[in-house]
Formats: sequence, C-alpha cells, structure tokens
Amino acid sequence: TDGGSALIFIRAPSGDTTPSGTQWTYQATLKEPVTAASDQFGWSVSISNDGMYAIVGGRIDDPIHNDGDGTTTTVTDKGSAVAFRRKPDGTWEYMDKLVHPLHPQYIAGDEAGRSCALSGDGRYAILGVHYDDPHNSRYDYSNDTTVSQGGGAHIFIRDASGKWSHQVELTDMNVKANDWFGYSVAI
Repeated sequence: TDGGSALIFIRAPSGDTTPSGTQWTYQATLKEPVTAASDQFGWSVSISNDGMYAIVGGRIDDPIHNDGDGTTTTVTDKGSAVAFRRKPDGTWEYMDKLVHPLHPQYIAGDEAGRSCALSGDGRYAILGVHYDDPHNSRYDYSNDTTVSQGGGAHIFIRDASGKWSHQVELTDMNVKANDWFGYSVAI
C-alpha cells in the first residue's frame, strides 16, 4: 500500500486565456524515496513563497538513525519531514530527510512531521514534535527528568549548497505532561 504523497499544482501565468490566471495545473507528485504503508507522508505540507522549496511531513514514519558507531536504530512512528527543491525545468528533486535528533529520552511515537513549515525564503524549516518527551535539564539542572508528551519543535537551516542541518530544539520552559507543544507550527 501507499505511504502517502503530496501534489504540486501551479497557477497559470499571466497572459493565459483564463480569467486572472485562475487555472491551476498539476505539476508533480512528491513522494518519499523510501516509504512504508501507513507512514502518512503528506500529513502536513509547506511551500516557500517563490515556490522553489517544499517540505512534506510524514507523522508516523519510521526513520533509520545512524548511531555514530556503525550501527543504526529504527524508531517506530518517530516521524519526519522531507525537503524538496524545484529544478529550473519544473521537476522536483529530493533534498533531505529532516528528523529531530535521537536522544536517549526520545522514544517511539513522537510523531515529528504532524506539523511542519518553511520560511518564506525556504531557508528555514520547523518540525513540530508534539509527542516528544522534552528533557527538563535543558532549563533546570536540579530536576533532570523528562516530561511525557510535553512536545517540542526543531528548527533546521539550509546552507548555500542545499544541505539541511538541525539548528535548535524549542521547548516550553514551563512544560507539563501532555502539553503537546509543537502540535501546530509556523515560521
């Protein structure tokens, strides 16, 4: 079965035969290169103001992480988002998969990608992780615990070569269990 997709439509340019360029035409279907049934890829989408970049969330994707020691870990329903770029010929290409960093307190079911957004220039992306269990020690080292489903959001930045990297994790300083910070995001 299909793990989901996102469709790109373009509005007819000025000078077309339709009134005020109101004709929309299918351009592309964006799919994750490797998807599994029920990834729910396409759950959230965002496109840059110039239409050159798009990000598509798959809230229950099972991303594979490189553990840094030659091994990998698959985290069930962790979620992710995929960044795409429109080439000059109008076709779309895969850029990168955006996944919030794997820390010991992150467990399966975070559902990153339930919400995602791109900045107007397509340089920054934000990935909501509403089921994340943020670590209190980030703000209060005397209370080094995690908060169940407190939530978080992760900012990614695209460099001049097109590579995406994690920039910062955002959490609520007064987080409580089941706050679901990151349920909806915008940038």
